[in-house]
Amino acid sequence: MSLPRLLLPSRALCCAAALAACASAHAGRPLTVDDADVDPAGSAHVDSWFARQSGRQSTWNLAAAYVLIPTLEISGQAARNTTSSLTSTALQMKWSMTPAQKDGCQLAATLGVGRTQHSPDESAVNTIMSCNDTNGAMHFNLGRTRPTGGPSATTWGVAIEIPDGRYTGYAEAFGQRGTSETTTYQLGLRAALTQHWQIDGTWGRVRETRENVYSVGVVYKF
Repeated sequence: MSLPRLLLPSRALCCAAALAACASAHAGRPLTVDDADVDPAGSAHVDSWFARQSGRQSTWNLAAAYVLIPTLEISGQAARNTTSSLTSTALQMKWSMTPAQKDGCQLAATLGVGRTQHSPDESAVNTIMSCNDTNGAMHFNLGRTRPTGGPSATTWGVAIEIPDGRYTGYAEAFGQRGTSETTTYQLGLRAALTQHWQIDGTWGRVRETRENVYSVGVVYKF
């Protein structure tokens, strides 16, 4: 997702979660760790998903992305936490720094801003490396997130994806340095129903609290 989609329970970190969720959604649901790919110019997609997060938080999410030029994607997200009655929004730009590689590594970076009710605004930057071959891909994320007037924190993530026809499977780990309760291990699966429609889901576990987290969603591409 991206800067990892750190689905955290506290209000102080909700804005960071919104930023990361926006980023990861546009990595290609259901990934939380972002990838370095940018779709062809003029393409777009809309993602909608429900997530059960750590802290027993439930959210409904709607996100959209549009590729303005071949190397630049603009995305936005709105999320409603129905457990805490909080609404979050986020905007992000993703820049592909190197050409796409079918067999090799490529680099990208994201810059985002987010806002959650009753919390400071948040800004985030993330660096991404994706390495691809005929068997699948690996993605590596390293970023920084900072609330207005507060200290910054380092975010990280690593993921592997393995395609098999219309299905793609994922395994990933992500978190925030110095906050072990955010470290999450997650499995995901997506299925292409048609050229335009996709369904997907994730199941994961928070390392420290041993909470189960999951999400289910649908994507429309055009």
